[in-house]
Amino acid sequence: DAKNVLLPLWSAVSHYAVPLSLGPSSVTLLYLLDKRLHERANKFIENGYAIHVLYIDLSTAEPGSPAPSGLLDSVKQRFPEHTYWVVPLEDIFDHDDVRPCEGHQEYESILSSQIRENLAGTNREKLERCLSSISSATSRSDAVQILRNQLIVQFAKSHDHKTILWGDTTTRLAEKTLSETAKGRGFSIPWHLSEGPSPFGVSFHHPLRDLLRKEVMAFAALVPLSSLIAAGRAPTESIPASARSATIDDLMAQYFGPVEENYPNIVANVVNTATKLKISATATDAQDIN
Repeated sequence: DAKNVLLPLWSAVSHYAVPLSLGPSSVTLLYLLDKRLHERANKFIENGYAIHVLYIDLSTAEPGSPAPSGLLDSVKQRFPEHTYWVVPLEDIFDHDDVRPCEGHQEYESILSSQIRENLAGTNREKLERCLSSISSATSRSDAVQILRNQLIVQFAKSHDHKTILWGDTTTRLAEKTLSETAKGRGFSIPWHLSEGPSPFGVSFHHPLRDLLRKEVMAFAALVPLSSLIAAGRAPTESIPASARSATIDDLMAQYFGPVEENYPNIVANVVNTATKLKISATATDAQDIN
């Protein structure tokens, strides 16, 4: 329940940044956090913390995606006591100290030069030029996720949030583990899985890390939270491996779908084994957040 999942997080930290993707996991995490707040209020226990919900607008990077405004309004109505922020992905170019994709040979120079050289045009135009210069679907998706995560970190730091609560489940963390390995970035795995202080100046926590995606989706349907979840956010299981639009992340999500259904221990073992990896001193200089 909410108490068992979230109890380890209560500390002196006054604000939590909660990234919202409108997927089952992030919406469920917001529900549990909100529920815990109400439980404490009903017992006249001072909360001492607040939730700041952050939605990164990816409409520039994903022109065909549906506008999230209607769903966001529904989320705000369902959980009205929190602070909400909507930040477009292109705002990453407002942060001069960001090194967008250092260590990614295919598109490092393309993305980094937009910030270093301060090319003419609006932030939106810079982002469009950057992404249009990336050839493969995997690299484009990869770049978008890196920029999104870096923007979340920059937002948390600029608003003096010491902790980010990610909505990743065990299944999602297992997918990230194999995806990073397939992309040749195994050194970054500890940054995705670790709990507590990160190399980026804020603490990372994954309150849903002990739950499988199927469990979260079943819970979301039971509550219900389905009306707050964006269509198509749940991983699809019908992506042909030969499809030109298929990314490594898509294929990993497709792989772990039946695995978590039939062999859930394997999913947990992937995460538990990868969690034993330590962040090396040299790797922390790369600033690779995916």
